[in-house]
This record gives sequence, C-alpha cells and structure tokens, in this order.
Amino acid sequence: MKACESAGAYLAGIVLCGAAREYILTAWIRAFDVPRMGRKKLIDRWDLIHLNNRAYENGWFDDKAFRSAERIRKVRNLVHPNWYAGRKPMRFTKHVLEERLEDLSAAVDSLHRNI
Repeated sequence: MKACESAGAYLAGIVLCGAAREYILTAWIRAFDVPRMGRKKLIDRWDLIHLNNRAYENGWFDDKAFRSAERIRKVRNLVHPNWYAGRKPMRFTKHVLEERLEDLSAAVDSLHRNI
C-alpha cells in the first residue's frame, strides 16, 4: 500500500487496504470465532460488511475501529463499475489513501487489544 502511495496509484492502494482488512478479519474469525453466524457457515461466502459487524459484535472492534472499518469498506466499494459510472465519482487522492491507511491501523490495533 505504501508502494502504491509512492507511485501515485491511490486507487490501487485503497483497494489493497480493503483486501487486507477482509483477509485479516477472515483469518481472525476462522481462528477465534464459532463456526456460524446465524445460518451462515464459515465456508459460506462472507462480505466485508458482515465481517465488520461480526468483529464489532464479538468485541474485537471498539467503536473507533468499527467506524474505521466501515469507512474502508465504503470507500473500497466506490470502485465498483456500476457505482462509478452511475454517479459523480469520488477522486481517489493521496489524502484519501492516507486516511484509509490510518483507518486500517486503528482496526488492526483494536484487534490486537481485544483478542
């Protein structure tokens, strides 16, 4: 993600930020959680909103980390073609990437404190 920032590839860095969050949460749930969320088994496809909610419900995320994780999810979702083509797209700048990297740090720090 820092290499993307150095290269000016801010959109790629933001996508990687979301992918890192998703991977970390999936690994955490597989390591520390019960095998179900309602009717969903861990082998089922989960999306980032469900992973964020699960981490918050289990106390792995404090309020700040949950809000940070949701910002990452929402900004990452802005790259989907349907959203991007149908509205006035957001500019993906160095500042936006730096904010998402701070959000990622807040979420990871919360996981480390609460697990």
